[in-house]
Amino acid sequence: MDFVDGYYTEEARLAMNSSIYVVTVGDLRPPPHSNHYRRHRDIVIPSSTHLLNSYFLNPRDYVDEFGNPLPILRGTVDARRQIQAVATGVEIFQPSQSTGIGSVDRKKKESNFLRNVLSRPPKRDTTAIFRGGIGRPGEGESYSLEIRSLFFPSKNTTTASSHPGFSSLPSWDIAIASENDDYAVALSRSKFGLAPPGYTLDTTRIWEYLAFGVVPVFIGTGPTGGQVMPFADDFDYSSFSISVSRERAHLLPAILAAMNKEEYERLRKNAWTIGRLLVLEAGQGNVLKWLQRDLCRLRAIGRKTDEIQYT
Repeated sequence: MDFVDGYYTEEARLAMNSSIYVVTVGDLRPPPHSNHYRRHRDIVIPSSTHLLNSYFLNPRDYVDEFGNPLPILRGTVDARRQIQAVATGVEIFQPSQSTGIGSVDRKKKESNFLRNVLSRPPKRDTTAIFRGGIGRPGEGESYSLEIRSLFFPSKNTTTASSHPGFSSLPSWDIAIASENDDYAVALSRSKFGLAPPGYTLDTTRIWEYLAFGVVPVFIGTGPTGGQVMPFADDFDYSSFSISVSRERAHLLPAILAAMNKEEYERLRKNAWTIGRLLVLEAGQGNVLKWLQRDLCRLRAIGRKTDEIQYT
């Protein structure tokens, strides 16, 4: 996705100047970073993710209705999942039946262990999580504004610029990649999800974080970084996320450590609640609903009136 422009060329725009575009990237930064986004013409929507939209993983097999980690994973989390992944449509947040492979035998063999687990519900004991690369050598600021270089140990041999990276910090789970189900378990146990840019400001991780009740941490991205967020007229992103500028990215461990439990819990609850509305879920939220609202706004703007009616 990072290599796809996602927008029409300027020539095509001239021919289709009156069209409304549905895009996954909205960038308000001045050139050379961006010169495409059109206010009142482009509608930004959430991008798809491999974990949810290709692998069809169900977050409710890992967290309960309040977004807390489950002591025992639900039915679809089993060895067959990788070869029998079946699309569940938009109802991806309805919990599965606990009928996974070996679930009964496991309870018999490990009953004492499970009693101990159930008596001590799992917590989100991972401070921050991230999965992704650091770009190619020589790309410099063109990839991730060089923010991701802070995540991994520096390969520079000079003492002045070498560092162990955030991945060396206790309770920080940072890796280039991991198996899908392992990543899902890790998400359910994480407090904060790091969201630096890649080749664009948009990152699919935001929607994975919200699906699992993880508080997104925008680093050089998000509303304060010039990113146009999906349906920002309906959702206050500052109510369920943290924004850290590129200049302060190196202070991220201290920033997260300084957050008190009450503030974190407020952000977590909001992330879980709003995540149900921003990410597809039958009966609660649907991207189409918010897209229709934006279209209604554009229609009202075209009529030069502030009286917008929604049905």
